[in-house]
Amino acid sequence: MKKMRDKLGQKKAEILKKTDDPEIKSTIATRRKWTILSQLLFWIAVSMAFYGSLGILIYFLDLYTVAMIYINHLTEKLMKDFDKA
Repeated sequence: MKKMRDKLGQKKAEILKKTDDPEIKSTIATRRKWTILSQLLFWIAVSMAFYGSLGILIYFLDLYTVAMIYINHLTEKLMKDFDKA
């Protein structure tokens, strides 16, 4: 993933945000929503580490892991779509 991000570069990332392609815009919006969800799940897991049980902590960490995997999938899709355009 890091290699793909380095290849994309900062300038191309700014161009990507200003694109008119509806598929890319949709993917960016979906990625933003999943990023917010993953941050929420992470902080819930942190609070469960202090105040909850181990089972609940593992549950929220699993959800966080799934969200991060999907975010990486969306990032990879964005980079491939941008290379096509």
